Order: sequence, then C-alpha cells, then structure tokens
Amino acid sequence: MTFIYQLKQMTEVRLSSSLRARNVSDSIALAIEIAKSRGISRVVDTTWLDRIGIPVFASIRPDGAKGTLCVHAGKGYTSDEAKIGAYMEAIEFSFAQPGRNVVPWSLKKPMDVLKSFHGNIQFSDFAPRLGKRISVDDEIAVVEGTELLTGLGMVLVPAELVYHPFFENPGVRLYGTTTNGLASGNTVDEATVHGLAEVMERHVRSFEILDDNSTLVRPDTVPPRIGSMISRVEMAGLRCHLRFSTNPFGLPYFSAYVLERDEFSPISVGAGFGLHPISDIAAVRAIAEAVQGRLSHIHGGRDDIIKRVDVSNDLGREAELLAIKRLREIASRATDNIAFADIPTFDRVNSISSAQQCLLDALWGADLKHVVRVVLSPPGYPFAIVKVLVPGAEMYEPKLQRVGPRILKEFQNGR
Repeated sequence: MTFIYQLKQMTEVRLSSSLRARNVSDSIALAIEIAKSRGISRVVDTTWLDRIGIPVFASIRPDGAKGTLCVHAGKGYTSDEAKIGAYMEAIEFSFAQPGRNVVPWSLKKPMDVLKSFHGNIQFSDFAPRLGKRISVDDEIAVVEGTELLTGLGMVLVPAELVYHPFFENPGVRLYGTTTNGLASGNTVDEATVHGLAEVMERHVRSFEILDDNSTLVRPDTVPPRIGSMISRVEMAGLRCHLRFSTNPFGLPYFSAYVLERDEFSPISVGAGFGLHPISDIAAVRAIAEAVQGRLSHIHGGRDDIIKRVDVSNDLGREAELLAIKRLREIASRATDNIAFADIPTFDRVNSISSAQQCLLDALWGADLKHVVRVVLSPPGYPFAIVKVLVPGAEMYEPKLQRVGPRILKEFQNGR
C-alpha cells in the first residue's frame, strides 16, 4: 500500500519540543491516513477544558487491550505539535500489543539471553521487580533486538520489556510490562532519539523519587518561548516552577510543576519531566507535560487516572494530603537557584543523527554500555515504531518497584 504523503521528500525540522524528519503538517496528514487501521477513532483538542491555553490534544483508541490505554494525549508549544503527538502516542501503543507488530517471541533459557550479550550483562540489569527470581532451568519469553553501542548485532531481550500488555506470556514473569522506551517517528532514527530520551529521563527520575536534589530555575532567565509558557500558567491564576537536576548523563533534564493555590484543590499539582540534548526543548517538554497531566485529569478519559484514584483511596485522605504537601514543597523549594544560561546544552546537536549520537555518547559516559532497539513496525510503513532498552538503566516507581543494581545500591546506602 502506498500512502500519499509518504511520497513527499522529507526535510528535517526543529520544533519547539523535538527534532523531526518531516514537517508537522505532512505528518498529521499521514497519521490521518493510517489512523483507522490502528484503531484510532478520533483526535480532539482538549485545550479549552482548562484555563491555561497551552495546547493539549487527546486521541481515542477504543480497541486498546485491557491493561493499556484507550485514550492518549499529545502536548507541545503549538496545536499542531500537540495534535501529532496525540496521533503518534496512539499509533505506537497499538504496535506494542503482541500480534499487532512484526516482532515474534520465543521461549529461551536465561543463559541464552546472557550469551547473546557475550556475558556482559546480568538479568538484574533489566531491573526486575522486587522479590522476583529466575533459575537456570526456567524459560523466559524473548524477542530479538539490535544492539547499537558495541556492535554485538542481534541480541535477545525479555519480551516483557518490549510488549505492552503481554498477558499471554507463558514464561517466567520478572519485570512487568511498561511503555518506557516505546517511541514513534518519521524514521527509525527519529523514533530511536525519542525512545532513548525517555529511557534516560525515567532513569534520572527514578533517583529523584528517592532523593530530589533539583534546583529552581529563575524564571526571569528563561528563553522567550519558555517564558511565555510560564506566563500562561501564571495568568491562569496558577503557579509554575521549572527545576533543573544534574544527572549522570550531563544532559539538560527538567521537572516542571503547575500548582493550584493549595493542596486541597482537586488537581493540586501537575508534574512533567523532560530530557533532551537541547535545553529549551527539554524545558518545553517538561512544562507541556505538566499541563497535559492536568488536562488528563480534567477530561478523565485515561484509564490510568482511575488507578491513581484507587491508590489515593487506599492511602486515605490524610496521607494523600501529606504527600501532596511534600510534593508542593519540593516544587517550590528555592534554597538554591540557577540561571537558564548556566544549564548545559549541546549546540552541536542540529540534526536527528547528531542528537542520537549525543544520547549514545552520554549513556556510554554514564557506564551504560548497551542499547537495544527493537523495531515493531514493518519495512516501508509510513512511521517507524521502536522499543528502546538500556540494560542498567533504572525505571523505579512505587507501584511497580522494579529495582536494578544502581537503585539497589541507593537503597543499601539508606537513601
């Protein structure tokens, strides 16, 4: 099948929140062509539901499997960026389901996985859930991926870390399924950049959950585009705090918080995070995600919102309010501050290939020596969908409690 907009020559563009291999209008037109085939019934502008005005779109995918999402969101500085983001998230989620991509799984022994990496990793590098074990005689579902950093070529990785959800998994279940590193793009390399940035962002965030040492960014020092986003939040009667965290990658990483007047408000805190070689792209992503999080709660369509409500009910209102108050204190803490110009940024990154190389170099410098890419979309498909895995990278969150060697060391040190 030939897609009309696929015939157009692609030209790389820099958007406010990403680097892309095709201009946004062409990407949207192409996404509209394939939407129905991926189960997307509609994409809507939800910006007006909140009073901020920073664009957020939602896409509806009614046939999303149980355990995944049926409603997705897109964010950005412009409406077109948010719209394509909503399409792309829905498309990539549709490819994550087993049987809806081109990646088969098989059962192997644990040693087969380790041998494919020439014995340079352990199963703990994939961050299993607390209390999970595997023996040499067990079988584990695996898929093939391509190792990008050391030239190993084809390697085997746990299928749990590629598919989402994976209810039919007959092997030992160690990790739980997530969409960390699931990404889409106009090309495989573009998708890989998005996937790498997400995995690295979640790695940094994992340590922040345990001990937040972020620094407040002085709002009077930010570039105009970021300043205008902060102003929109403030003019809506809310507060916006942008924070920078040093990290083992030496890359720009931000957390952004949109705060209501007090902890008693229904959406007291909206939080967002962003990592990218270019500092203003990372900051835009963080602020836009915080706004997107608010709107996801307001329209109430996302399946995971209900799970968060259940967690809050289990905690009890008093404990929930205490947790919210602590988060608000972290968001607004001003004991240290930094000017935006003093935050590292990589001006040499002016293309998708240079962004990918920058991220790979940063991983290598942080002693993360393997990167695996699994391409989920078929050759010739209008968009590329990938799952990126980085053995040794952490993705800790309280509900899943996946713990790799680095987080384990933090626990052992009493942090």
